[in-house]
Parts: sequence; structure tokens; C-alpha cells
Amino acid sequence: HLSNATTVLAELAERLDVEALVALAQLVRMPDVQRLGYLLEAVGEHRLAKPLADWLCTRSPRAVPLRPGSPAVTAADRRWRVIPNEELDVDL
Repeated sequence: HLSNATTVLAELAERLDVEALVALAQLVRMPDVQRLGYLLEAVGEHRLAKPLADWLCTRSPRAVPLRPGSPAVTAADRRWRVIPNEELDVDL
């Protein structure tokens, strides 16, 4: 399911506004911001991911699994503090 969402995210990325993403980040749960940033980087959207990473740096996020409810068997990604417990298969 995350792979499907990531594919859609990659297709929509050109229409996303960086400033709006950062403004919305303050209104949603931090784990959701972490996962979104992780997924944006996974599809190569560094232009969108960097401002979110900068915003996240000003907080102290805890490590969260990429897919909630699934076992975490690896260490968290250093930038996003996301534990990649599911492999992404993105169709671009």
C-alpha cells in the first residue's frame, strides 16, 4: 500500500508547493511529517523534502516505523528518524 501511495506522491510532486507543505507540517502529527519527508526523498523529490527536513531539525522527533503496526527490524533513517520496515516499489 505504501508503494502505491509513493507512486501517487511522485506523480503529484510537481504540483506541490514547498511553503504550503512546511506550513501544513505544523498542523499534523510529527510522525506523518517524518513519513512524508522520507517518501519524498524515496522518489527523488529533494526540493520538497529539504524544507521539511529543516523544519523537523528544529524539533526532537522520536523514531517511528514507516509502516505503523509492522515490526521494526532495522535502525531508523538518520535524517527522518523513520524505521524503514517496508520495502518501497515505486512505479515511475
